[in-house]
Amino acid sequence: MFAVDPEFAADEIELCLDFDGAVIVDDDDIHDAPRDAASCSSLGAASDDALARAIERLKLVDASALSTLLHRMDQLETAATASTRQLAAQEAEMRHLRQLYHSAIQETERLAQQQAQPVAMAPPASLQSSLQEVMEMDLKVHQLAKEKDQLASENQRVTSLCAQFQQEVMWKTLDLSDNERSLQRLEWQLAAEKTKVNDKTQEIADLRAKVAALEDQTTTLLKHKKVLITEVKSLQKYSHVNVTALAQDAHEARMVQKSLAEKLASVQHERDALQASLRAPPLPAQASLVAMDKATLP
Repeated sequence: MFAVDPEFAADEIELCLDFDGAVIVDDDDIHDAPRDAASCSSLGAASDDALARAIERLKLVDASALSTLLHRMDQLETAATASTRQLAAQEAEMRHLRQLYHSAIQETERLAQQQAQPVAMAPPASLQSSLQEVMEMDLKVHQLAKEKDQLASENQRVTSLCAQFQQEVMWKTLDLSDNERSLQRLEWQLAAEKTKVNDKTQEIADLRAKVAALEDQTTTLLKHKKVLITEVKSLQKYSHVNVTALAQDAHEARMVQKSLAEKLASVQHERDALQASLRAPPLPAQASLVAMDKATLP
């Protein structure tokens, strides 16, 4: 919050910048203090310093401090309105008392002229009461004049505070507008970054699904690899050398089978011939040969 001068720190002032109910007093007895060039320049320098300090302080003010400042300004506006109304009432009462004072003086002079005699006489009771009232009115007028001066100085101080707070709020409003635009740009950038993050998250999820599928395929291929390794190991005995040897052995076996088939065919032909010859009536020589063959056969 803003620093307050020590002379104003103890004052309980509620300031309100709403001057709708303010009363403008036009009195010939109230005159502005004379202002020369030195006082104006010192006042301008003081206002510049106050403005610089206000700007420096406003840089540190956040939204909560601004709301507190606005509440304080409302209180000061209310106090200014109340003090203005009180000052107007005091001035009206002072004018009324001044009229009573003048009328009392005129009445006193009239009574003094009527009762002017060479022999000293005691003043009547009515004259004493009138003089007492005049003295009391005079004292009250002097007291009201002092209060009027105090209220005028207080009103001037409150007005200057109102102007200072209004200027500070104006600068703070400008700063807040710039901050709001910056915040809007940051929100747009954040929304774009969130969209990118969502896209990247979806892409990562897809890649993870693909990786899981590839891991399943890798597991299946490893199982197939083990089966193939087992089959290769089981077929290792049928290597290229063994297959060539087996092919050669098979060729030799086929050749042997062919030769055996030819031999079997020739043997069958001979057997058929022998059977045919056995069915024919044997000649004497042939009969002897057959008998010899049978004898030789086991």
